[in-house]
Amino acid sequence: MTLDQEAGESGLCHVHYQLVDRKAPCTEIVALMRSELNIPSQEHVVLRPSKTVPYEEVARLVQSLREAGYKMAGYYISQ
Repeated sequence: MTLDQEAGESGLCHVHYQLVDRKAPCTEIVALMRSELNIPSQEHVVLRPSKTVPYEEVARLVQSLREAGYKMAGYYISQ
């Protein structure tokens, strides 16, 4: 599963999981992944933040993912 994190005013994240491609506010994405999308917490997550996303936003998202039981499989800065 990959999770793309946008920067700037949008504050949106994109989830790519099997046939799912969903966009939602990053502050709500973990809850959406668990409830509506039914993505198991055992799933490994590859986080791809935009290079303009502030470190604090990335850290907040990583913490939310960990608290929900997701495992970080990788972290890649995208353009």
